[in-house]
Amino acid sequence: MGKRTCAKKAQEPWVPDPTCRPPTGTWKDELTGEERAEEKSKMQVRKKKAEEAAGYQQVQIARRVDWERQQKNRNLEQQSEDRKWKKPLAKVLTRAKQEGVLEAEDWGDGMWCANLGNGNFKEVKDRYFCTLCNKHLNGGSLEAHLDSAAHRCQASLDGGGPSVQQEPEKTSSSRWTLPCSQTSVQVEEWQELAHDGRLRCLPCNKFANYFHLASNEHCKRLDWWLQVRKLRKSGYAPPELPYLAWAFGDSDPSGDRCLKCLLCNKWVHDQTSHTGMPSSPAGSKYHFKRLGNYAWYKDDVEKLRNKYHPCQTQPKPPQPSLAPWAAAATPSPWAKFAPQPIPAASLAAPPAPPAPPVPPDQSSTIAVEIVEV
Repeated sequence: MGKRTCAKKAQEPWVPDPTCRPPTGTWKDELTGEERAEEKSKMQVRKKKAEEAAGYQQVQIARRVDWERQQKNRNLEQQSEDRKWKKPLAKVLTRAKQEGVLEAEDWGDGMWCANLGNGNFKEVKDRYFCTLCNKHLNGGSLEAHLDSAAHRCQASLDGGGPSVQQEPEKTSSSRWTLPCSQTSVQVEEWQELAHDGRLRCLPCNKFANYFHLASNEHCKRLDWWLQVRKLRKSGYAPPELPYLAWAFGDSDPSGDRCLKCLLCNKWVHDQTSHTGMPSSPAGSKYHFKRLGNYAWYKDDVEKLRNKYHPCQTQPKPPQPSLAPWAAAATPSPWAKFAPQPIPAASLAAPPAPPAPPVPPDQSSTIAVEIVEV
C-alpha cells in the first residue's frame, strides 16, 4: 500500500507555491544604518589585513629568492675551493700510502676501521691511520704529520715502504732494510730485533727510535720493566716491614707481583704513604691510624703475609752501627792514677811456685875467686 502511494506521488508534477517569492536585493539592504556603518568599518579592517598579508608574502618570496641566489654563490665558491685543495690532497694521499698511512672505512655511527691486511681490521678515531707512528689523522693533520721529524725518522728506518702488517710488493728495486743476519745491532735485554731489522721496545711495544727513547713515558715503563725482571730473578724476597708483601692477583697467582700494604689493603705506589713501625707510626693518615693500633690487625696481617711468603722467616733488621766518634775513645788524663783492674788470669788460678835453685859448678866458683884476688 505504501509503495503504491509513493509511486503516485512521484508521478505528480511539481507546482511552485505562489506565496513563496525569491527575495529582492542583498543582505545589506536589510541592515539598519548603524549596522551598515559597523559592517563598513569591518570591511576596511579586513582589507587592510589582506594587504599586509600580501606585502609580507611578497617580502618572504624576495628573501627566499635572495637566499637561494646566495646559496648558489656559496656552492660555487665551495666547489672552487675544493678544486684548489683536492689536487694537492691527491699528491699527499699518494705520498701517505707510500709511507705507511692507511685510509679508514666508515662503518657507520661514527666508527672508522682501517684494513691492516689479511682480514685484520683496527678501529681508529679518524679517517687516516699511520701504522709507523700509531697516529690517528684527518685531512687537516695528514700533511703536517708526514712532514714531522718523528714520522720522517720512522719512514727512514722503515725504508719508505708500507707498514709491517702489510705484505710488500715484489719489485725489482727493493727499498726494504737489510735482514737481521746482515745487520750488526747491539740489542739490549729490553729490546727485540724485528724481522725487518728494526728494534722493538718490549716494555712499550713500539719501535725504538730516537724520539721514543727520549720520551718520559718510555723511561717510566722501562724502569718498571727492569724492576719486575729483577724481582722475578730474586724470587720476591719478603720486605723488611712486617705488614708489606709482594702480592699477586687471585685470578693469576703465577703472574707478576706488586708491593701491597696488608695493613691498609692497598697497593704501594710511593715510598712515603706506607712506612713506619708500631713504635713510631708514619705514612698517610689512614696508614698512621692503623699502624698505631697494629696489635688489633697483627694476626690478620701475619696470616695474609704467610699466604704470599710461605715458609720464609722475616728478615732481621740491620744492627745499628756505632757513631764515628765512638769507634776510637781517648783515655782521660786521670786514668793513669786509677787502680788497675785485676787480670782475669790471676783470678782463675794461683801463681805457680818458683823453681829450686841450681847448685853452681866448681869451675865457676874458682873463676869467681880468682877474680876477687
